[in-house]
Amino acid sequence: MERKQFMKKISFILKMLTVISSFSGVLIGLFLAERDGYSHWRTKLMYFTGLSNLWIGVSVFLLLIAPYTKRLSTDAWIKRLYVLRYIFVVSITVTCLVYCFLLAPFSEQGNFTPWTFSNILTHVAAPILAVADFFLDDYKFKITKEHIIFTAVPPAVYFVFAGILNILDVDFGRGDTYPYFFLNLKSPAGIFGFSDTPPFVLGSFYWVTLFLLSICGLALIYSSINNKILKRNKKSLG
Repeated sequence: MERKQFMKKISFILKMLTVISSFSGVLIGLFLAERDGYSHWRTKLMYFTGLSNLWIGVSVFLLLIAPYTKRLSTDAWIKRLYVLRYIFVVSITVTCLVYCFLLAPFSEQGNFTPWTFSNILTHVAAPILAVADFFLDDYKFKITKEHIIFTAVPPAVYFVFAGILNILDVDFGRGDTYPYFFLNLKSPAGIFGFSDTPPFVLGSFYWVTLFLLSICGLALIYSSINNKILKRNKKSLG
């Protein structure tokens, strides 16, 4: 019982830190947007980073207040919130992995400073805290194939959104009509082509396909670990 209470406290702290990191990282980024080379603070909300941090921040915040609200404290709503948190945990993990291993290494070509305080909060701190809480939280539900498929919806919707703006030549705030190099439909590689000009080595179609498959794979790994923990907990109780 003491261990369970201790883990509840740890989970509560992780949730609080996740909310603080995600929201403060986004707000600091908006406040310093023009200093960092963006034409207006609003343009930073056109990037997946800001959106995924807001999604995880809101979903975790709702989990924090759910026990104290009549509507959200019902079993049905609690499960919905945890499913939503699972979906957005995958999204924030993608934000971390893509930034650390794909975008930051090409920061010179992208003309941005990779490791500012707000970038560390939104791309490293918030994702790590959110993932840690996801696995340490004592509330566990069985993650189904349907839930796994849902994790691809936020990125897929964003890819469509960014693609439409790219076609319409909408500026994402830094003089580019695309948020990330792999979503530039007008790059040397185009949509279905290939190029010798890094980082535009693959067409956007291949990048998007690779990302969606990787997202589902990541979601499958998370669900497998979660379901194993759930099964172990049921055995220990019964």
